[in-house]
Amino acid sequence: MKRAKEIALAFPRGAHQEVFTNGVLRYASEHGCNWSYITAPESLALSVIDLQGWRGDGIIAALNTPAEAACVKDFSTPIVNISGTLPKTPVPRVSLDNRLVGQLAAEHLIERGFQKFAFYGLRNVAYSAVRRDAFAARLEVAGFSSESLLMPPTYRAKGLHWQDQQRKLVKWLKSLVTPIGLFAVTDYRARQVIDACRQVGVSVPQQVAVIGVDNEEVTCALAPPQLTSVARNNQQEGYPAAPMLVQ
Repeated sequence: MKRAKEIALAFPRGAHQEVFTNGVLRYASEHGCNWSYITAPESLALSVIDLQGWRGDGIIAALNTPAEAACVKDFSTPIVNISGTLPKTPVPRVSLDNRLVGQLAAEHLIERGFQKFAFYGLRNVAYSAVRRDAFAARLEVAGFSSESLLMPPTYRAKGLHWQDQQRKLVKWLKSLVTPIGLFAVTDYRARQVIDACRQVGVSVPQQVAVIGVDNEEVTCALAPPQLTSVARNNQQEGYPAAPMLVQ
């Protein structure tokens, strides 16, 4: 029997990544790929850094940090990047249309009749910058502008950085003139906004209407009100990552 090729899935597991994996599995099944998948048994956040010295056949990875991008330069194993965090990628990349995401968020809030807008995103993260710029560009066409708050990402971060970020977020929310439509770069950051609004007694969506990205079912429903989100076709993202790896 021919040996199965070992493919490492080096990205955080859970939520939309699980559906992404289904796209990879569907391609492999439809095209007769004899693949065996490598993940960390208990960890939900395997990184390419953890795979240094691993002698497998291929890696589908989320390169979220400069250290991860630098690390893959020493790999001889084929790698496909599925993260849009870094502006440049040292290996082929599959990603969604982040510009369209920003446009859709702006159009949704404009259609709801808002005249003031804000963006809550991540500092020095490429997909956040693209979503923010597209959001602002669409608002400008309609005669509006947007305020922004950018936070450092917490990829592989340790400690209580999120507490400092929450305090800064609360302070920023207090400074906004309401009612306002607020676009958050991800569902996780959108839920953070809703939690901060509850802390200071700001009503959602009456004073601050929040829209996120990813449409992750559990995250959107963590606490009332249900979060509005720009959905992504995660399985369709995963499907082309597999043939790219083959190529």
